[in-house]
Amino acid sequence: MLPVFIDTCVLLKPYLCDTLLTISESGVYRPLWSRDVLAELDRNLRKRGASEQQVAHRLDQMQRHFPDAEVTGYQHLVESMDNDPRTDMFSRQPCGAAPNCWSPRT
Repeated sequence: MLPVFIDTCVLLKPYLCDTLLTISESGVYRPLWSRDVLAELDRNLRKRGASEQQVAHRLDQMQRHFPDAEVTGYQHLVESMDNDPRTDMFSRQPCGAAPNCWSPRT
């Protein structure tokens, strides 16, 4: 199954998130995200007015239905990226985590 790293901008919109995760359940691809992406999703959902309980439920459901989706071991790549100085750390995280999507899971 093709691994696909999904960033916060995709997970933020409920209809897009639901559509893509439903498609992945059929085996078309394997969704991946990082703990940092989920933290950013949490912050942005709250900024848009979601309650603590709503955010917790959504993140719990994502992690429950896709328990192997979290990519780890990429932080050293993010720190070493030589991006434009105007680019913040959150913009670099998908780039740092994406190479680890191809690593064998242990």
